Amino acid sequence: MKLPFRKRDYSCLTRLTYKYFVEPDRAAAIWDRLASELGPIQRIPAVRVQQISTPQLIVRATFDGNPITVMQRNGGDDAQLARLHAIFGFEEPPA
Repeated sequence: MKLPFRKRDYSCLTRLTYKYFVEPDRAAAIWDRLASELGPIQRIPAVRVQQISTPQLIVRATFDGNPITVMQRNGGDDAQLARLHAIFGFEEPPA
């Protein structure tokens, strides 16, 4: 399987939720870049989850950092989603 790739998560309450699978050796660097572009990482030790919340997105993963779940909210933001795709290493625009 070629990384990165994404898969729609139909089990989430948020309509537009995707799981992004990235190269494990890049996960920490990706989270550093997400934090620099989207805001601080919130860590929730009780459930071993880390996340970044913006008005348009929730970006979440376990402490391992991979896969990364992206939940779009408030209609989403195409420009922000395109930036995420670039950070994750996608060359094509989000569909």
